[in-house]
Amino acid sequence: MRQRARACLLSVSLSLVLLLSLSHTSSLVEGFSPASSLLFLISFPRPREEGQRLLSALRRGLRRPCGSLRAPRVSLFAVEDSDTASAGGPVLSEGEQRIFNLMESLHESEFDFRVIVVGPQTQAVLETTMKLGPIFRVNKSPRTGKSLLTLASEDQSTELHLQLESVTKVCLVAREIKAPDGQTRYRRLLRLLREDESGVATLILADDSTEAAAFFSQLVEKYGSEFTV
Repeated sequence: MRQRARACLLSVSLSLVLLLSLSHTSSLVEGFSPASSLLFLISFPRPREEGQRLLSALRRGLRRPCGSLRAPRVSLFAVEDSDTASAGGPVLSEGEQRIFNLMESLHESEFDFRVIVVGPQTQAVLETTMKLGPIFRVNKSPRTGKSLLTLASEDQSTELHLQLESVTKVCLVAREIKAPDGQTRYRRLLRLLREDESGVATLILADDSTEAAAFFSQLVEKYGSEFTV
C-alpha cells in the first residue's frame, strides 16, 4: 500500500510539473491541453520505475532550447535590413541591399531569364537561359572580401555570381519588337550597370505570359524605370 501511495504521489507531482511546462507549448498540438494531460496522469498512476523514466524524459525535454520546437528555415540567406545580416552572412550597405532585394524578387518569381554577361575588357559574351535559383545566397568573396550574390541551378551546372558593390545603376526597359510571325511583342529586360555605365549583366524576361508582364510592371512601379545606388 505504501509503495502504491508513493507511486500515486509521484504521479501527481510529475503531473503538476508537466502541466507547468505544457502551459507554454500546448498550442503546438491541436486538441491537447495541459488540463487533459493532468487528468490522464492522475487517473492512471504509474509504478515507481515508470515514474522515474517519465521524470527523466521530462527533464531531457525541458533542457531542449526553445528554438528546437521551430520548423527549420528554408531560405539559404535572408537580410532584415541594411544593418543586419543573417548568421555567417555579410552586412550589406544600403545600395547593396536594394540590389539584393531586386534580385530576390527575380529569384522568387521563378520565371526564366535570358542572362547576358559581357566580360570587362574582352570581346567575350556569355548567354544562357535559366531560372534564378533555386540556390540564392550572399557571402563574402574569399579573394576580394566583398559581398557576392550567387544564383545557381540545383545541380550548380549554371551559376551567376554578382558582386553587389559593382552595380551602381539599374534600368528596367520594356521594348516593342516585331516577332517573326509579324505580331508586336514586348521584350522586358533589366540592365545592371557600373558607375561608368558599362554593363555588368543584362537579364531578359524570357516569358511572354500575362503573369510575367504583370510581374515586370510591378517591378517598374516599385523601383521606377531606372534607379541609382
